[in-house]
Amino acid sequence: MDCTSSGSELARTVLVLDAVIWISQAVKKLLPETATRCFERAGFFTGEVTASVENENDQQELQN
Repeated sequence: MDCTSSGSELARTVLVLDAVIWISQAVKKLLPETATRCFERAGFFTGEVTASVENENDQQELQN
């Protein structure tokens, strides 16, 4: 990619494929610990999750 003078000029020259490649490269560099900390700080529970069933019909549907 050539040097550009402004963000708006860059936005006009970026292809969707370029953006997908950039995102793919960034995700590959992401450590699992970083993602875990991010979710924890956002308030998501990171412990073991168990499913609960509200009634017997739901239980039967899950087993089939």
